Amino acid sequence: MKLLSNLLLCALILCTISSCQKDEVDLPITVEGKWEITAVSCQDGIQTIFKNGSTSGGAFIFQGKSFASEIEFKTDATYQGSGTYTRIFSTLVNGEMRSESLEANDFAKEGVWEKIDSNLELTNFDVETIEILDLDAHRMSLKAEMNETIEETHRTINNVGMVYYTLRKK
Repeated sequence: MKLLSNLLLCALILCTISSCQKDEVDLPITVEGKWEITAVSCQDGIQTIFKNGSTSGGAFIFQGKSFASEIEFKTDATYQGSGTYTRIFSTLVNGEMRSESLEANDFAKEGVWEKIDSNLELTNFDVETIEILDLDAHRMSLKAEMNETIEETHRTINNVGMVYYTLRKK
C-alpha cells in the first residue's frame, strides 16, 4: 500500500511540474519590419562599355561598406527604403584591375512587396524578383540579379551579375 501511495505521489508531482512549464510558441517568420543592410557583394559581374561605336569591357566584382541603408516592409504590403552605402567596385579591363568607390542606394525607393514561396517581389515601376536564401527572426540573406545600364555623356555602361545582400532586423 505504501508503494502504491508513493507511486501516486510521484505521478502527481510529475504532472504538476510538467504543467508549470511554459509552452513554446513558434512565431511565424516574416519579412515584415525594418531591416538594415549589413553586407552587399557581387563576385561574377560582367561589364560592357559602348563608346564611339566600339565595345569594350571585362569582369567586375564589388563589396559594400559604410552602410547607412535600410528598408521597411510594412504590413499593408508596401515597402520603403532609404539611405546609401559605399560600393568598392573593381573591374578587370585589358588585364589591369581598377578600383573605385561609388555611392549606391539599391533599396532607396518605395513600392509594393509580396513574398511568394522563397522569392520576394518588389514592384516599383517594374517587378524585381529577389530570391530569399535564408530568413530567420533576425537575419535575411537575399540574391538578386543585377542588370543595370548607366548612360553617360559619351558612353553607355551595362553591368550584369548576381548581387548578394545580408540584412539585419532592427
